[in-house]
Amino acid sequence: ETLFDPEKNVYFRHGDAQAFLARRGDAVVGRIVAGVDRRANRHHDEKSGWFGFFEVDDDYGAAAALLDAARSWLRTRGLETMRGPLAFSQLDGMGCLIEGFDASPAIMMPYHPPYYAAFFEKYGLSKSQDLYAYWLELHAELPERLNKLAGHVQSKPDVTVRSLRPVRFRKDMGYIMDILNDAHEQGFGFTPLGREDLKYFMDKLKLVIVPELVNFVEVKGKPVAFSLVLPDYNQVLKRFNGRVRITDMMKFYWYSKKIRTLRFALLGVRRAYQKRGLETLLYLESFRQARDLGYTGGELSWIPEDNHSLTHTLNVSGAKRTKTYRVFAMPV
Repeated sequence: ETLFDPEKNVYFRHGDAQAFLARRGDAVVGRIVAGVDRRANRHHDEKSGWFGFFEVDDDYGAAAALLDAARSWLRTRGLETMRGPLAFSQLDGMGCLIEGFDASPAIMMPYHPPYYAAFFEKYGLSKSQDLYAYWLELHAELPERLNKLAGHVQSKPDVTVRSLRPVRFRKDMGYIMDILNDAHEQGFGFTPLGREDLKYFMDKLKLVIVPELVNFVEVKGKPVAFSLVLPDYNQVLKRFNGRVRITDMMKFYWYSKKIRTLRFALLGVRRAYQKRGLETLLYLESFRQARDLGYTGGELSWIPEDNHSLTHTLNVSGAKRTKTYRVFAMPV
């Protein structure tokens, strides 16, 4: 697995991680990974570690033993706080599902049974941050005031909107990383991305991106904002029990053409250009392009609970909150 290979996952250039298993007799009943991201700690000036990749049977004793192992590992490294569920990067999943258990997880989003959150709370972990998922039906018309705002922004002579250019994929991925670093510098759970992250970022996304669903706003020819929307390949992966073999690729490609739902996965606007309507412009442009391509609905995730501007736009547009993910924390 590339994800856990220190030679292939760039996380290990600035972080450490350790996996633990819980057994009852000869049977494995759970797992957990503890980690520390030194680059993130320097950026946020803190001494925190994370736990993630948590899976356990409905067995609190096993869950507590796994969390004990993670805390002990973090404590021996001089850390003060444990947060989770987190992972190597935001693309690898974040938070524990606490609402919305009846809905399937979207691509690159986790699913957890209800007892996970109950175990975390019983252990002494408490809320650090909630993250929301919204659902938007694409057949409805968006409110006129959003259309007017987006139209006003796009009418400015120095503002242009374009899609990702496959022939310049690496360059456009670099723009996305640069915008993310500027837009979310102090955002919850965000770790600044370095140039060494670019290949990992590209490898993670290049096979799932649809160029027409990745948009940039340029001001005077300079990319200052982007949005990234992905087909929900989980709808296809379910047919293959989550693992696609080489011999399955033709079937996977055929089924992928029938996907009709999406995940609005990433949006970033450079700080100097925020609160100018660029977010709304990207949101509406993605909405229109997805509908033109035949998609019928999509999940917008994840949205931090304190991003009031975006949650207001989503509520106005008719999107419905369908899931809540919680990041927990406690002293080590």
